[in-house]
Amino acid sequence: MAYSAVNSLIQTTQRLLKSSRISIAPNSVKIAEFVYEEARSLQQVLKTLDRSSTNRNKVNDLDKQIRDTFCELEDTLEQTLFDDQDINSLSEMSKKMKDYTAELKNQLHEDDNAVSSNTYDINSSTEMLSKMMECTNSDVSTKLCEKDDALSSRTGNFGVLCDEFSKIKDLLTDQFYWEIKVVALFGMAGIGKTYFAKKIFEDPSISSRFDCRAFVNIGQKYELKEVIRAILAQLDRENGGMFIERDDKLVEVLYGSLKGRKYLVVLDDVWDPQVFDDLIGLFPDFNSGSRVLITTRLEEVAKSCLFWKDLREIFPNNLIGTVVSQTAKLKGEAQYGLYGFREMRLLSKEESWHLLRAKVFGEEYSSCSYKLEKAGKKIAEKCEGLPLTIVTVGKILLEAENKTWEYWNEVAEKQNSVFVDAYERMYEVLFRSYENLPQHLKVCFLYMGVFLEKHEIIRSKLIDLWIADGILESHFYGSEYLEKLVSSSVAMVLKQSYNGQTKTCSLHSTFWYLCNKEAAKSKFFYALNSVDDALEEEGIESQRRLCIRNNVLFGIKDVYDFVGSISTVRSLLCTGLYHQFPVPICFDLILLRVLDALTIRFYEFPVEVVKLVQLRYLALTSNGELHFSISNLSSLEYLIVHRHLDIVKSDNDSSYLPKEIWNMKALKYLHVMGSDIPNPCEKESLLPNLVTLLDASPQSCTKAVLERMPRLKKLGIRIELDEPFSFFDHISHLRELRSLKCVVANPLTMSGFGYSWEQMKTIGLLPNLEVLKLRCYAFRGVKWETCKDGFAKLKFLSIEDTDLVQWTVEHGSLPLLQFLSIQHCYKLKEIPQVILSTLRKIELVDCSSLVVRCAKGIKEELLEKRCDLLEISVLSSWDDVKV
Repeated sequence: MAYSAVNSLIQTTQRLLKSSRISIAPNSVKIAEFVYEEARSLQQVLKTLDRSSTNRNKVNDLDKQIRDTFCELEDTLEQTLFDDQDINSLSEMSKKMKDYTAELKNQLHEDDNAVSSNTYDINSSTEMLSKMMECTNSDVSTKLCEKDDALSSRTGNFGVLCDEFSKIKDLLTDQFYWEIKVVALFGMAGIGKTYFAKKIFEDPSISSRFDCRAFVNIGQKYELKEVIRAILAQLDRENGGMFIERDDKLVEVLYGSLKGRKYLVVLDDVWDPQVFDDLIGLFPDFNSGSRVLITTRLEEVAKSCLFWKDLREIFPNNLIGTVVSQTAKLKGEAQYGLYGFREMRLLSKEESWHLLRAKVFGEEYSSCSYKLEKAGKKIAEKCEGLPLTIVTVGKILLEAENKTWEYWNEVAEKQNSVFVDAYERMYEVLFRSYENLPQHLKVCFLYMGVFLEKHEIIRSKLIDLWIADGILESHFYGSEYLEKLVSSSVAMVLKQSYNGQTKTCSLHSTFWYLCNKEAAKSKFFYALNSVDDALEEEGIESQRRLCIRNNVLFGIKDVYDFVGSISTVRSLLCTGLYHQFPVPICFDLILLRVLDALTIRFYEFPVEVVKLVQLRYLALTSNGELHFSISNLSSLEYLIVHRHLDIVKSDNDSSYLPKEIWNMKALKYLHVMGSDIPNPCEKESLLPNLVTLLDASPQSCTKAVLERMPRLKKLGIRIELDEPFSFFDHISHLRELRSLKCVVANPLTMSGFGYSWEQMKTIGLLPNLEVLKLRCYAFRGVKWETCKDGFAKLKFLSIEDTDLVQWTVEHGSLPLLQFLSIQHCYKLKEIPQVILSTLRKIELVDCSSLVVRCAKGIKEELLEKRCDLLEISVLSSWDDVKV
């Protein structure tokens, strides 16, 4: 896509301008500087045009031309050393690039003029009003709910999401608040928002509480005056404000129609936070108990209702966002007096089967045989809890002539086209979520599609790949962009860190399908799932990313030749399942920036990889030693080497990285399992940009090594020796360290070993340490005393597998601790009371009964004080204890 190509070109020219290569030919610097400035200018124009649907259509029309031009220009920049002929071709392409920028700027100017000269059109107004009022007609409503949110009237009485309905109903009928109250429902497309809103709107026990009601479908194209007309049309069936042309008169009529009445207004399918800001001030509030219900796919819209009355003026926006994010992410709901917030959940396995059975068999589900039920439950599970998928698949099964259990088994194993057909039918509904994303988030979303379907994606790896591939310029925006994808309901959180930040994520299969389809359409990446994909003649030219989902394919000559023929590839991503037998990988892709071959085994380190001098990200699996020529990769920022077998090495089998590792100044991330870092030989030896060092042995943590890593923020220490090695004094030099993890690689051989808790005093003095993880008897001893002023900034502490009995904490220690995880500590007696004041969550897994009793006591005490800020989780594998 155009935005991705422009962004990539910007970063390429930046790197080349800083290198010595560009000075070989005359005028090359001038050309590169011109390209950089024009690309920056076009990037800003694309961002501006992206803010409106009209402008976005123009961008879409030019997308292919812009992408092809910029990709060709980038290829020329990277493939050559700039002789005079190349300079001429660069000049021609640069001129074409300037023309695109001028055309888009002109489009922006024309659209601004069109907006300023906009006049009232009664015909278009009538059409828009009819669309907004669709939900007031029962027949159309059923059709809309079935299409957009999947739960039709046929499946509405089978006990699906009854708990959700009750909670939403309680939020709306709370008699405690007589002032106007706002309730927001949000969730991904097809999860049931419109259905629930309509069901609530028509529920007699709710409708009887209000004097008047209005249900308005807002949609992506929002105009305030048309929304007001749609509301008035339902309040006054005869006139309804249809022919009122003055906007201020519309506001006056609306206010008068609602004044003194108890009303319920449903604003369905809201996409713009401005909708609520525009409307809420127009709704009168005379303590009549009125309610406003909003449904949306966007968390940002749901948040826009938060503290809408007096508290919005008291609290700054950033604090409001923090409060609702932390609460909503942990609980999926929140209620703050005059505001109710509810995130719609996916269906359970049982609910999914009930809904599918209802769609296929209706009330005659007794005709469903045991074999069909068994296959049907598998099918329902493959729908992953999304009602729209379940109902769409159910409709296809209902229409199918073949209703044998053999056919249903094929569907359950996805051996036929049923699920693909269902995803195609759902495509239009889901596409609106993708279409609504700004350009920079579209690119990030598409990249998530390179992984296997339902794959658990690690946040840090995803962001690292974004950066290495040129999608992001720095980590600064990475987490923010991922959270925006989640809050836009196109990506799902699987695991969270202690601070509510996404730890692992995934795509629902429906969005994974959409992602892959859009990526193929825009040539964002090309996926190889089978040999047939390598025989395609169309769509492979100028591909930037190849995604290999079956690593065995590399062993097939046609596939190997196919990969080697695409000279423009910048990323080779082997995302298939781990393959333990070596297969040949093509190392002739000289422009490659990213090589992720972690799921492919190499017997020895592939020396051919050092020819790929453009590499920024290299990940592979090999038990062989790293070759000294690795330092040829001067642009490499991420180096990850896993071992095929996690074998604990002996004292006499110590392996060191080549001393040339100190010449790799661009390194940010270093994770080479089973290898030690050599002491620097020269005074100039320095890794100035290294931020993360994982699987380091105690021998690697010498003063000489650590002081040459001034920016190190994350350190993982892997203990594999028979005797502890004192390195804690050297760690104290790491003033920037934020995260420290200590783990014993093979605790069975470490019985009776581990570091003394006294050593923790040194670690406690690290000024910026925020995360500390102690695993597998990394420390041992019956008593740990945490001294005053220790761990000044620590927020997350995990203790796992220790013989600790007594833990005491002095006042002033751990002043910012928020999350405490204690696992498999069978001798620990109690949790220090001193740290409770700042804690937000305590997690106990398989701990002693004394600690469990202590946790129960803390919980009971908090309940007596009516304090629910501290969440306590107690899990036991030998008991069903939960607090």
